Amino acid sequence: MRALFLGGHTFDLVYRLDALPAENAKAKADRVYTAAGGPALNAAITAAILAGSGDHSIVFAGALGQGPLTEAVQAEAEGHGVILHRLGARTGDAPCASIALTPGGLRTIWSPPQAETPEGALDDLPAPQGFDVLLVDGQLPDAAVSAARAFRAAGRPVVLDAGSWKPGMEALTGLATDIIASSAFAFPEGGDVLARALEAGARAAAVTSDGAAIRWRTVDGSEGAVTPPTVDARDTLAAGDIFHGVYVWFRYGAGLPFDRALAEAARVASSSVVHYGPRAGGVAARS
Repeated sequence: MRALFLGGHTFDLVYRLDALPAENAKAKADRVYTAAGGPALNAAITAAILAGSGDHSIVFAGALGQGPLTEAVQAEAEGHGVILHRLGARTGDAPCASIALTPGGLRTIWSPPQAETPEGALDDLPAPQGFDVLLVDGQLPDAAVSAARAFRAAGRPVVLDAGSWKPGMEALTGLATDIIASSAFAFPEGGDVLARALEAGARAAAVTSDGAAIRWRTVDGSEGAVTPPTVDARDTLAAGDIFHGVYVWFRYGAGLPFDRALAEAARVASSSVVHYGPRAGGVAARS
């Protein structure tokens, strides 16, 4: 499989706490870790872990800058086999996201504003002819829309990680072949997300709901639900990103039908949340 993941990246600094501190108070973490993060980059790393060392190409395209945080992000991504493609002029260092984990695996995230498409990025977009599938997370909206248009014109599938409605989503929902939305996603005009996604032009759509059943529907009228395994969550950070990376691999790498790819994504994402850190679930699935 040759897959392009285009969108956001972060350097994540994660603290496990017994509870969120009160305002103007201090708290001691009993566990701290760092990791490369961001929806598209986490998905790319997950797909690369599943792909292993075979004849596959997993590329992440983003607004990569320079600095020690960027170097750490690049080292982790490349260590898992992801090829990095910088879009546009170099920016500053990688955005740093701070995350508090509390009992039950709940996470609270502080992060910089969504990145805008950097100057010159549209001239640096990889050609769709080199890939089998594109995933976009809605960040870098101008680049995401341009890439999605090119992939659709070339007859390539476009997977949209629809976490929330943001600039560029109107165009992206009309270009995506596969829309996988979170429970927080909604079209501005309201309505059932699955129905609206298919009306916008998607061939298949699904809505995840944390650990609850994942509803899905396809343009041929098939529909159903996938129930994720029940687990005791420790760390839900990046679970949705992992879901998308697993979906892309099993749908377009292994060639599974839509519902079975969703079921595999649910299985691996569920396995990931019983571990601390965003990689253990993918490693367990591959083994």
